[in-house]
Amino acid sequence: HYNQSISLVSEDKLDENIIEQSLQRLVQQFSSLRLRFKQNDSKRWVQYYQIYEDTQECINGICRMEDLSRFEEEDANAFMQSIINKLHASLNFEVGPLFQACLFQNGLEGDYLFIVAHHLIIDTVSWHILLDDLKTIYINIVKGKQDEIRLVPEHTSYQKWVQIQQNLV
Repeated sequence: HYNQSISLVSEDKLDENIIEQSLQRLVQQFSSLRLRFKQNDSKRWVQYYQIYEDTQECINGICRMEDLSRFEEEDANAFMQSIINKLHASLNFEVGPLFQACLFQNGLEGDYLFIVAHHLIIDTVSWHILLDDLKTIYINIVKGKQDEIRLVPEHTSYQKWVQIQQNLV
């Protein structure tokens, strides 16, 4: 797989609906999470931005939830790995999704949030920004302040950056 992923642990119980709302907000906010790629008639790969409402992430959701309480530790780990493998395999850079997650609840150390993204839409620096914004969104929704969420706007979308580079050539 050409994916990057991260696993987060929370001692506090995470709300699966709020996690989903928070992840959806990220896809709305960051255009790179809506990138798709296709081959044109001359077999060249072309990237384009999909409208949020048309993304697989919006249509089918981003985060699934799995309850680990029914498993012994070894079985829970094997179960988690099988779900993680499925999420990695589910990413499709032509039609989506390219961004998926699973909330594993009731683990030994608490709740685990696993997030995977295709490497074409994320890099190491972007993870930090994405996770900071995810935390901001989640906390504000929990506090009932979803209308007050103020994320730093995309300074320069990838699309705009490419246009600037093309103009320089």
